[in-house]
Amino acid sequence: MISAVKLLGQSQTAAAGGTTKVEPFSTKLLNTKKVSSLVYKKLVKSKGSTPINSQKKWLEDCDYPDNESLNWTSAYLLTSQCTKSTKLIEFQFKFLH
Repeated sequence: MISAVKLLGQSQTAAAGGTTKVEPFSTKLLNTKKVSSLVYKKLVKSKGSTPINSQKKWLEDCDYPDNESLNWTSAYLLTSQCTKSTKLIEFQFKFLH
């Protein structure tokens, strides 16, 4: 958690480019209602990676055209939008990965 907070602060400083003013991380933490969610999203974004090999496999198995792009974010979130069952959501995650 500490590393995620540090990374979030560093990324905001780097994103500023020196000329644009960026809201300090401490202010952002104080203004948000879900602090843990903010830190968790940053941690996942910095440590997580896209499962490129499994995505290629699915595209090949389904004969999906190479020149068209697929919105993988919607594919991964589909189950969580359709059901509240954690068993189904976990199964879909394992199935796709």
